Amino acid sequence: MSNRVEQVGVIRLGNTSMNHYKPKANARIDEVKSQCGYSHLQWGAFYQHTRNEAAKTLGKNFRSWNAVSYADKVRIQDAVYEELRKEGIPVPSEELFTWRMVNVIRNARPSG
Repeated sequence: MSNRVEQVGVIRLGNTSMNHYKPKANARIDEVKSQCGYSHLQWGAFYQHTRNEAAKTLGKNFRSWNAVSYADKVRIQDAVYEELRKEGIPVPSEELFTWRMVNVIRNARPSG
């Protein structure tokens, strides 16, 4: 039996669920960081885990989050959430996670 329970757009995993913050697609990072509820250190861990998992799972051959297969998205999300839970950091809303992954991939693309 899965411990994932969908509730009003927030994935709750044990007692470490994040608030319901849903950033707009064009939100700036400073806005997201100030509104999401993470401390500076928690944001840093979230940032690193998303970046590392994207690189590990997708390598350099990705162009957009929309182009990533559903299976890979689930794998990345589960891995990031697991790392956050291990550190006692609340998992983000799915919308915040998606916003972050869109930016991870955009920032990782080769320039030029």
